Amino acid sequence: MERMGPNDIRTQGLKDGSRRMRIGGWIALFAILAGTLLLGLSGLNRSLWLDEAWVANSVRERSVWAMLHYSQWLQTSPPLFLLIARAAVSGFGLSLDTLRSVPLLFSLLAAIAMFGAARKVVGLTWAFAATAVLIFSPTAVEHLRSFKQYAGETAATCALLWLAATYLESHELRRFRWLCAATAILLCLSYPLVFLIPGLVLAVWWNGGPMRARLLLAVASLVELPLYWFQIRPNIAPDLWTFWGTGWSDSLSLSTILAAVFCAFVTARMVGSMDSGRSVSNPDWRIGFRVVCLLACFLYLNAEMFRWYPTDPRMRLFLWPCLLLLGAMELDDLYRRLPSSIKEVVAVCVVIATALSMTWTVGRIWSGPPEQTIEEYGAALRILRNQVSPNDLLLVHADAKQGFLLQAAIDHWPELEWGSRTRFGETGWPCCARGRDLVPGRLESKAVTRDLTRMVPKGFSGRVWLFYGNRPLHWKYLGLDEGDLWRRTMWERGCPPMEYLALGNLVISPMGCTETK
Repeated sequence: MERMGPNDIRTQGLKDGSRRMRIGGWIALFAILAGTLLLGLSGLNRSLWLDEAWVANSVRERSVWAMLHYSQWLQTSPPLFLLIARAAVSGFGLSLDTLRSVPLLFSLLAAIAMFGAARKVVGLTWAFAATAVLIFSPTAVEHLRSFKQYAGETAATCALLWLAATYLESHELRRFRWLCAATAILLCLSYPLVFLIPGLVLAVWWNGGPMRARLLLAVASLVELPLYWFQIRPNIAPDLWTFWGTGWSDSLSLSTILAAVFCAFVTARMVGSMDSGRSVSNPDWRIGFRVVCLLACFLYLNAEMFRWYPTDPRMRLFLWPCLLLLGAMELDDLYRRLPSSIKEVVAVCVVIATALSMTWTVGRIWSGPPEQTIEEYGAALRILRNQVSPNDLLLVHADAKQGFLLQAAIDHWPELEWGSRTRFGETGWPCCARGRDLVPGRLESKAVTRDLTRMVPKGFSGRVWLFYGNRPLHWKYLGLDEGDLWRRTMWERGCPPMEYLALGNLVISPMGCTETK
């Protein structure tokens, strides 16, 4: 048997170590994807609530143009998300499972892309931890499963960062072309992705020259300018700014201050670590990657400070990959300075803590109580379909209209059966119905009474079914509890309540009318 020399032993050791790293990487990615899948499956058949329902109804429109410019609601979802959802409904049919599968798909893609981007810039331990924090944090768990654009926005950021790291590492023309193509496509999936473009252009210029930077900027501009003019601008209204403005305060939030301090710290360390004697034409490519993430964070923080962009945790999800990767890179730099004996202990502790946190999150969501956003439209419509007679009237409040229409379509309840006996309220709609600017706190009870008189004429005899949402935050935003006002007004008109059925933030309240006043 041929004996191995010192160099052969060293080479074989490196190969074995590389093989173990690849196996460990696949195991880590599999664990994250398995947890993401379990989280998505746990709520796959959960009813869609208000904000999700109108997006689903827009997907059901007869034409793509009608979907992109939904006649009843301001279309705030980006076009590529809507097109993918429309394709899913066309291919698999309209159901809760189909609709919920779209954000689940984007969540899986976000996990893969985040892990891929992290493995480019940090070691396996911190890549695993950063990806797990992104996917299994409380805010992400709540919003990445909703039938809204948030999962798509997060996936778009992760994918662009992964491709940016791949290109900056090699400067290959082929990878630059992929980066340009992905930028054009992903901008149609995520409006806030525009925050990453300036830093990406700067990094490409620094690492690849001005020609490629100008080309990337031209590609982004050719997509973003028509997108803004034809899709974003027509779906902005005063009501939308009023709604988001209720969450703004005169002072900066603690999370904003901490993020700004952290970004300033990372910037100072990056500038301080740069070797002034190194050639600018060939710097460490990770500096360019840091620039992409840092400039996106600073631009967003300025937009939040000047109230150009909504300050809400779900609207910041797209930025989390940037912050997490910056944090992972700082921790990885610190980790590499530790003695070898301590490194192994730290790595094991980080992996165990991350795995336990993932397991706890999945277990809590899988077996925990229903979320606050649940509205049981399925159960509500089964009751209405079985108990509302042809001589009854069904009054659907504006805040329950979108969910009612969606569930009726899912249940294949023909409009011929419910249309003749159903009236839709025209007051108290939440943000943001198209063509109706609502100022919070200015709704008067007289307007609600007039609307009820329109729907239930004087002299009506029979049952009147009141169907409305009962979300306290919505009534607080309006400044008037219309559900309670509906019941009291109908009682005063000679229609005492018969029952009160609460179904997960929804209320069904039949009123028995001998003859309305």
